[in-house]
Amino acid sequence: MSSQEQTREEFMIACKADGTDETTCTNRWAAAHSANPSVTPAKASPGDSDLLREIEMLKAQLQTRETQLRQAIDIAGRANEERAAREDAEKSRLIDSIRIDSKFSKNDLTTKTLQDLQTIRITLDKSIEKTFASVAADMDAAKRKTQPHLTAGYFDAATKTWKGGL
Repeated sequence: MSSQEQTREEFMIACKADGTDETTCTNRWAAAHSANPSVTPAKASPGDSDLLREIEMLKAQLQTRETQLRQAIDIAGRANEERAAREDAEKSRLIDSIRIDSKFSKNDLTTKTLQDLQTIRITLDKSIEKTFASVAADMDAAKRKTQPHLTAGYFDAATKTWKGGL
């Protein structure tokens, strides 16, 4: 196959690719080679039908992309709603748990963020752990509650002094 035959084949394939019929492509090739056989004809400018076909294809692509975008927005919206519901449930659980172990009111805790509530819960969990020091402090507090406060005490006649008063 000569280079001119190969060039003609390539031109015919390119010409037919945009929907032009074979006789029109052959006529274009013949017209270009009648004047100068060494020159490959340029592709003809697109006609109105070609432009309309391209516009319709672009419209279809645009509509497909808009549909895909709407679906993606819907999926993201549902995911955000689900995340917000999970956070609200976790926040409610933490508020109930914190109120049991502390003196916070529900109104105090409702205004706090989820991260703040988690920090408060962790702090309470750490402070509730029983260590030797916390048990000793609890026992000392209990002992102080059972002893009388601000008494005059009693007078010991043998030593002639006051004992046990503050």
